[in-house]
Amino acid sequence: MKTDNLKILLKKVYDKELSVEKAGQLLSKGFSKIYSTSYKIDNNLELLKMVLDLYSTIVLKNTLTKTQKEVLLYYLKNGYSSEVKESIIIDFKIKPNHLNNINWNLTDKGYLVKHPTNKQSKLVSKELLFLRDSFLKGHCNFFSIKFEKES
Repeated sequence: MKTDNLKILLKKVYDKELSVEKAGQLLSKGFSKIYSTSYKIDNNLELLKMVLDLYSTIVLKNTLTKTQKEVLLYYLKNGYSSEVKESIIIDFKIKPNHLNNINWNLTDKGYLVKHPTNKQSKLVSKELLFLRDSFLKGHCNFFSIKFEKES
């Protein structure tokens, strides 16, 4: 199956024009070997953690520490602002310098990006926001991974 066809197929699933099950059937016909599995989740936070784990491991190839993941999930849920940072400091019982270190690491790994007009502020990366919105607001429940050998 060509990459363009796969993108069309995934868009149809995202737009709810095609069921995930039907897309899986079409995918299995297009690939000689395909493996799929289902994961049961209890809530949106658990779903977001799973998506973040997959994204960090597969796409960015930068795993997160437990604290980095929890802080990033906090930003994904509440946004990045001085008020949210204050809440993190209180909720996680950490010092401001520790949070600054976590934020620096999240920026270095590509999860946070510098704000275009405010050099002291950061934003959650657009790709992470897209993933969050796709899975939580768009009700997407399909994460496709294609393995290719590097040349």
